[in-house]
Amino acid sequence: MFANRSGLQAATLRNVLLGWVLTVPATVLLGSVLFAASLYAILSFAD
Repeated sequence: MFANRSGLQAATLRNVLLGWVLTVPATVLLGSVLFAASLYAILSFAD
């Protein structure tokens, strides 16, 4: 557990940060695409 005597393992910390760096932009992109698609569908079928 205490590989580098600080309580945090560097590999675990790197994996957590990498997960955040990859996940947050992907969810922002997915959310914006879904929002744009739904807005387009609502506005195009509202006529």
